[in-house]
Amino acid sequence: MQCPERVRTCDLITLISKNYYSTASTPWRNFYKINELFFSLFVKNNHYLYRNIRQTMTTIKDQIDKLKKRGLIIDDDDKAAEVLSDIGYYRLGFYWFPFEKGNRVRNRLHQFKEGYSFKNAVDLYYFDYELRAILLKYISRIEINLRTKIIYFVSNYYPNSPTWFADPNIVKAKWVNEFSTKGYGDLVKHNPILRQHHNKYINDKYAPAWKTIEFMPLGSVQYLYENLKDVKLKQKIADEFSINKVAVFENYIEAVRNVRNACAHGNVIYDLHLPESIRKGPAGKISQPASSTLYGAVKVISYLLRQISDNREKDMLQEIIDLENNCLYKEIIDKLNISFQ
Repeated sequence: MQCPERVRTCDLITLISKNYYSTASTPWRNFYKINELFFSLFVKNNHYLYRNIRQTMTTIKDQIDKLKKRGLIIDDDDKAAEVLSDIGYYRLGFYWFPFEKGNRVRNRLHQFKEGYSFKNAVDLYYFDYELRAILLKYISRIEINLRTKIIYFVSNYYPNSPTWFADPNIVKAKWVNEFSTKGYGDLVKHNPILRQHHNKYINDKYAPAWKTIEFMPLGSVQYLYENLKDVKLKQKIADEFSINKVAVFENYIEAVRNVRNACAHGNVIYDLHLPESIRKGPAGKISQPASSTLYGAVKVISYLLRQISDNREKDMLQEIIDLENNCLYKEIIDKLNISFQ
């Protein structure tokens, strides 16, 4: 196989897949051949990737010297060393990345704008940490409420099918097949309550919906809702959140899930970009650029909370306002013009 001089990641996956699956009946015979292909793609023909692979780990002192040479203000080397040994250079780099000059994605200069300091990056890191905690707390209210409403309305809509989530007459076959082959087994494996159910009711293939769905993660609950066959039933659940279009409701839940996952995994959240823009709906007018940012997602979270509890929405918004006004973070918030109000 002839390799191009520069290979994109998606092209790499395609090339490897074709080479492997064309010889899948004898994969170990072709092990070295595949290794050679990887070497050719990554090293011989992709000099940029090769350069990055050859980077070596540096000491904390070297890291501090490098940051200073690039123009980042560091007033206290000992404190900087303490922070780097705690958080790490790479992770903290996500928070000084906005301070860099030039096009920071396509042509990084690795030089900092004037007036930015190591302390600014640390402050932004802790601001982001607190923001994640606030959002995760209130998203959990939405997650629990959504799960409860799906269990209640669908179970009462199909009173003679307590395991409706695995019924192909109620839920699309794709969901049923995936859930029956792997999904349910994973739930039982990790939940003693479900195992206890099956120890007591040995002939049950599944525990009833009000037990099973209680232990599904938000992504699975969302996917289950999307795979309900009865559109009127889906709309009835969306109506509980005063949303008159199923597509908008699904879009809102997708936005919430993306924020929830980013928070739960400790990702950078303050400048989060959603993979899917937020649709027009009752959450209010959101401009096109903001519709794929955390600002737009906060509007959606706020709206959904309001349908559950006016007080919880007010609590969340006040906590965000207090965080933005915290004197510890005021300097960096003003420099980067961060606001979710």
